[in-house]
Amino acid sequence: MNTQLSVTNDGSVIAELRARPIDKELQAKITRCEAGIESDFWISTDGYLMFRERICVPNDENLIQKILQEASSGCLSIHPKV
Repeated sequence: MNTQLSVTNDGSVIAELRARPIDKELQAKITRCEAGIESDFWISTDGYLMFRERICVPNDENLIQKILQEASSGCLSIHPKV
């Protein structure tokens, strides 16, 4: 897994997380996409395996927890007031 943070000219912070698919099912999906067999799955221009409009991640509990924690409590997350 590789994480990269960068700051744009306008001061915005961009976080990029790259994870290699280690899950055999995801690797099989990638192979099928490259062969033009899959329809709901596709590979983005950045090389990510997508399911419809969502990024696929390996079935790794630690990785999933890191993603969920960053999404809910990271400095860039937004929680609207109820």
